[in-house]
Formats: sequence, structure tokens, C-alpha cells
Amino acid sequence: EAQRQAENREDALLVVGVTPGSPAAAAGVLVGDLLLDFDSHAIGSPEDLLDLLVGDRVGRALPLRMLRGTSSQTATVTIGKRPNW
Repeated sequence: EAQRQAENREDALLVVGVTPGSPAAAAGVLVGDLLLDFDSHAIGSPEDLLDLLVGDRVGRALPLRMLRGTSSQTATVTIGKRPNW
């Protein structure tokens, strides 16, 4: 709650797991970070983020803005192709 209030946001996406070797791990995303914006698009739900990880963004390095504690940070994430399960 303190993190969201620091950014004055209603919605954000809490990171509850980071897969080793994933693009998020390579970008330095940590469990507990709050994801705010990806490629200048607000993130409020897992679906919001998934919708942004497709199409012409695959293979591109894009900015991810997040809160770590109460500090806003920006990481660059290179979007990978999702595996077919």
C-alpha cells in the first residue's frame, strides 16, 4: 500500500515470481517490485502486461517503469518469444 501511495496510483502489478534466465530476470526485476508502466502503457493487471508482450514488441528492448520500495526505477526489458505450452 505504501508503494502505491508513493506513486499516487490506484493500480499496479506486484511481482510475485521471476523465472531465472527470463527477460525480466535479465532486466533486474525482483520479487516485490510493483510494475507501473511498460513501453509507456499503464499496467494494472496481468492481462494488461500480457497484451503488451506480443507482436512487433518481441525482440525489442523496451522500458519498464516500476517501484522498488518507494523508489521509482526504469529497467530495459528485451521481449522474448513466449514458449508454446
